Amino acid sequence: MSQEATVQDRTYTLSIDLNVLEHLGIKKKGTDLFIEPAAQDC
Repeated sequence: MSQEATVQDRTYTLSIDLNVLEHLGIKKKGTDLFIEPAAQDC
Protein backbone atom coordinates (compact mmCIF):
# COMPACT_ATOMS: atom_id res chain seq x y z
CA MET A 1 0.00 0.00 0.00
CA SER A 2 2.74 2.43 0.98
CA GLN A 3 4.75 1.53 -2.10
CA GLU A 4 1.76 2.19 -4.36
CA ALA A 5 1.25 5.62 -2.80
CA THR A 6 4.92 6.44 -3.28
CA VAL A 7 4.78 5.45 -6.94
CA GLN A 8 1.68 7.57 -7.48
CA ASP A 9 3.33 10.50 -5.71
CA ARG A 10 6.45 10.17 -7.83
CA THR A 11 4.43 9.94 -11.05
CA TYR A 12 2.47 13.06 -10.09
CA THR A 13 5.67 14.97 -9.32
CA LEU A 14 7.19 13.80 -12.60
CA SER A 15 4.12 15.03 -14.50
CA ILE A 16 4.39 18.46 -12.90
CA ASP A 17 8.11 18.70 -13.64
CA LEU A 18 7.56 17.63 -17.25
CA ASN A 19 4.93 20.37 -17.55
CA VAL A 20 7.39 22.93 -16.19
CA LEU A 21 10.14 21.73 -18.53
CA GLU A 22 7.77 21.85 -21.49
CA HIS A 23 6.80 25.38 -20.47
CA LEU A 24 10.48 26.34 -20.50
CA GLY A 25 10.76 24.94 -24.01
CA ILE A 26 12.76 21.91 -22.88
CA LYS A 27 11.21 18.61 -23.90
CA LYS A 28 13.43 15.64 -24.72
CA LYS A 29 16.59 17.12 -23.20
CA GLY A 30 14.77 18.24 -20.07
CA THR A 31 13.06 14.87 -19.71
CA ASP A 32 16.38 13.03 -19.98
CA LEU A 33 17.99 15.33 -17.43
CA PHE A 34 15.10 14.78 -15.04
CA ILE A 35 14.97 11.00 -15.44
CA GLU A 36 18.68 10.66 -14.58
CA PRO A 37 18.49 12.12 -11.04
CA ALA A 38 15.18 10.32 -10.51
CA ALA A 39 16.91 6.99 -11.17
CA GLN A 40 19.64 7.91 -8.68
CA ASP A 41 16.98 8.74 -6.08
CA CYS A 42 15.76 5.16 -6.41
